[in-house]
Amino acid sequence: MEIEFNPENSWETTLASNPDSKVDNYKRIKTWTRKIIPKKIL
Repeated sequence: MEIEFNPENSWETTLASNPDSKVDNYKRIKTWTRKIIPKKIL
């Protein structure tokens, strides 16, 4: 898990560039539902 947080494994976000727009809808919905539904219930 520590490797995943290394700077070379992250996307640069700036005011001009936001890589969140490159994520497909399936992953967006999956992330959204995890904010609403606690993992214990699933």
